[in-house]
Amino acid sequence: MNQEINEMGTSRSFKELVLELVASADEVASLAKDSESESQAMSELSIYLEKLPPILDTIRQDKVMDTPGIRSAIGSLEAQLHRARACIESSPNARANIQEMTHDLGRSLGLLLFASVGVSLDLKEKIGALHKEMMNVNFDESYEREIEEVDEVCSDKEGKKMLGIENVALQLKYGNDEEFKCALMGLEMLIREKDVDCDWIINEGIIVILFNRLGSTKCVERLTIIKVLRTIAYENDQTKVL
Repeated sequence: MNQEINEMGTSRSFKELVLELVASADEVASLAKDSESESQAMSELSIYLEKLPPILDTIRQDKVMDTPGIRSAIGSLEAQLHRARACIESSPNARANIQEMTHDLGRSLGLLLFASVGVSLDLKEKIGALHKEMMNVNFDESYEREIEEVDEVCSDKEGKKMLGIENVALQLKYGNDEEFKCALMGLEMLIREKDVDCDWIINEGIIVILFNRLGSTKCVERLTIIKVLRTIAYENDQTKVL
């Protein structure tokens, strides 16, 4: 079996190599998620990075994956994660830097995809999908435009303030996509203006609703959901343990 020498001068098995990469991906994802930056770019980066460990865990469990090509791709991913961590710590608000690091991580995933010969089609599809997502990232004004469009939709429905607390809860639970968008913006305003408290949030099951929506909504909506969840946690200590 191939071995790689680490910084301490000892060899790393393939499983150890991948486990260390998983730990690094988790660390950088956590840094991005907990960053003081409120940028949409940082939030989306954390979403991409959280998709990486499950892929790596599948690779780690397959002995066939221990090839020079896979090890080279893993080394490239490891180097890019180190760069990403340094960038987040030094300039978390630099959108161009975040976009560049996301593309670089995507290229390393491309190397992993190219080297994944003889693996399951499901695994190749997962690697390919994440590679495509990261390579297509463009943190420009599209986020602001989409949020403005949501605001316009809500205005057409007599404005976010006019939704009311009961309607916000109902539309979050049962509304269609457009109604959910409006209710989400309304919820953010209600929380910010302290029109709802922790008991209401818990009793209405708001946190569970938002978590359930994370995997089935568009990117800009996921980022808004994450922002709202962070606001809930910041404003209400009791919800942090949920």
